[in-house]
Amino acid sequence: SINYLAKLTRAMDSASYEEIFDIINTLLATIPYDIHLPYEKYWQTAFYLIFTVLGFRTTAELRTSLGRIDAVITSSKHIYLFEFKLLKKGTTTRRLLKEAARQINETEYAKRFACDSRQLHKLTAVFDEKDRKSIIKWKIVV
Repeated sequence: SINYLAKLTRAMDSASYEEIFDIINTLLATIPYDIHLPYEKYWQTAFYLIFTVLGFRTTAELRTSLGRIDAVITSSKHIYLFEFKLLKKGTTTRRLLKEAARQINETEYAKRFACDSRQLHKLTAVFDEKDRKSIIKWKIVV
């Protein structure tokens, strides 16, 4: 809905993380259960489309000297780096968040933006395709 899109734009402009993820999950909840796919790329694509439609510069799989950032969303004031993980049998949310944070820091994703004056945000998100069909946990990476 237009109302949710306007709210998400405001949340991104003010870096209101809780609101950002709440609205994304609301939008993801509108996708019928029988067209979901059990792949991280499916969720990455939905994420990409949401932010592209809002008019944010959105890049998927942005390559750096040491790896690929799942999603980068930029505005005039902010740069958001996202690393996504998909909850699968035999993994835990906690382990996936830790792995994603380690990946962001060890591969120095933020280094690419070191000379940029915009505020940088490093975030991880775990999607649960099987049961909840949403982002079940997210974390700010320091």
